[in-house]
Amino acid sequence: MPPVTMRVIADQVGYSKNTVSLALRGHRSIPEATRERIRKVADKLGYRPKNPVDAASLSAEALEEVEAFLAALDDNEDVQNVFAGLNA
Repeated sequence: MPPVTMRVIADQVGYSKNTVSLALRGHRSIPEATRERIRKVADKLGYRPKNPVDAASLSAEALEEVEAFLAALDDNEDVQNVFAGLNA
């Protein structure tokens, strides 16, 4: 069975592929009832995103964790030495 695409979902629900994409990402420009309807159809069809983890899908909490990790690297003397060696 071929993978379920946003085009397949769009055809099923009667919306554009762009609307389906926005709805599946939870975009506020799409009414909640429409987002829910599209999510239900996507689940029923077995839709799986090609790239389920991207910056747009990260929660604010996850982004804060990434920022804290990067800040910790910036403060780490060993990491600074590695970067200094790379720039030499």
